Amino acid sequence: MDRFAFAIAIAVSLGVAGSGPLLAEVRNDFSHGTASCQSALPVFDGHIRKRPQAIANEGVATAFITCDSDSIRLGEASFSKVTVYFLNRGSSLVDVSCTLVDGIFNDGTDYFPKTIANLEPGTDVGGLQWTANDNGGNDFGSPAISCALLPEVDIVGLGFVYEDGPPLPE
Repeated sequence: MDRFAFAIAIAVSLGVAGSGPLLAEVRNDFSHGTASCQSALPVFDGHIRKRPQAIANEGVATAFITCDSDSIRLGEASFSKVTVYFLNRGSSLVDVSCTLVDGIFNDGTDYFPKTIANLEPGTDVGGLQWTANDNGGNDFGSPAISCALLPEVDIVGLGFVYEDGPPLPE
């Protein structure tokens, strides 16, 4: 049996060929702040440093950072959890505020502000998390995040949990 025929036989035996839509798979994507975030305006660029494992405010004033997933689920809300992790490199407690901005195209935009209070200095990593509970029990469709990053605060990671369904029809 040649390789092509063998591959078809395996696909049929697994029920993949012609069996209808595939089941959705839950994805848990995590990335460093450097990969998923950028300064919101050129005026903040002088404050921001992209380190190998974080995006950091090394300036003396608050800088706004925008973060996003590399996946947008068109036509359906499927992001069940979004998390942003911070590191306070300063010497005093700080509050960090972010807003999750969500909107499925042409359905309007919703805003979900949150603050982590008293983020401790040093090696402690704190996080803000949004779930369907923050959205009336509904998943998010195309979440993006805007954070007011204080001096000596880093975004060290972002997590996006979403359902990755079968491909959209062409």
